[in-house]
Amino acid sequence: MKKIFDFFEDEMRYTLQNTNPNDDRIPFIIEKETMEFNSESFYEYVFSDITGDFEIEVNLLQSDLEIDSDKKQAKRVCDTIQQICTGVIEEMKKRHI
Repeated sequence: MKKIFDFFEDEMRYTLQNTNPNDDRIPFIIEKETMEFNSESFYEYVFSDITGDFEIEVNLLQSDLEIDSDKKQAKRVCDTIQQICTGVIEEMKKRHI
């Protein structure tokens, strides 16, 4: 199976949101002011309902922000989230979770 998330930003935060219309949970948010990554909240939002073989895709949505440095940082944050997802899925496959 595959889970698809959209990653987008506004002036205050980065948001990771499940594209499944039946998912009514609060999206995972990283506030730009603190850049705190709450790993427990991330795990609960992304991985807690995974059973069996899974793939995760994170789509970076274009932002309306004009500043190039903000767009570069958004891409870095999105890429990091995708790398974390890929690493966790690979580890779960090794452990047959």
